[in-house]
Amino acid sequence: MNIQAILSIIIVCSFVGLTGALVYIEASDVVNMKLGDNSLLDILKILVGVLAASMSQVLNYWFSRGGAEKK
Repeated sequence: MNIQAILSIIIVCSFVGLTGALVYIEASDVVNMKLGDNSLLDILKILVGVLAASMSQVLNYWFSRGGAEKK
């Protein structure tokens, strides 16, 4: 397995995991923080944004790679 595949798996798993954590925190009354004390939620939103950008790069790599070989 090459390094691109390993990094792709890490990015995809991180994106799915953090998105699930974000949904869980937003939906849960037990974990949900008090109004004004939401630093963890802000950090998770930033991480999801960064991973979303990385996710698009991963998809671009895998899908444009096959198109480039056909030319």
